[in-house]
Amino acid sequence: MVAELVAAVDAYLVGRWTLQELEAWLAARTRAIYGSGDRRAMDLANKLEADLIDLGEGVADEATIRKHWEGYLSHLTTLTLFVGVEKPTTTISAASTSYPGKYESPELIEPTVTIPLTFSFA
Repeated sequence: MVAELVAAVDAYLVGRWTLQELEAWLAARTRAIYGSGDRRAMDLANKLEADLIDLGEGVADEATIRKHWEGYLSHLTTLTLFVGVEKPTTTISAASTSYPGKYESPELIEPTVTIPLTFSFA
């Protein structure tokens, strides 16, 4: 669900959607977002709605909201990769260096690689 929300905000930020189109899209999906249980989507929807209220009340202008939304997306767009590798059951140590031994009964481990992504909006 968060991916759909990010894509919708991105469509606005790059000029494919107007603010009104994004508001209509968000209004039509608010119930589904909060019902999804996707905490990141719910948190982002809360922030977007608060900014839209600020805009409507004249507390913030559209340029300020665009900057907020670019920041929200930059925090959400970290790519996490899971790579399965075999963990050795034995190791051989020499001085301070460890060398993998035989894979007698390997078990799968999932190291995580986090890659921050950078976006620029025209």
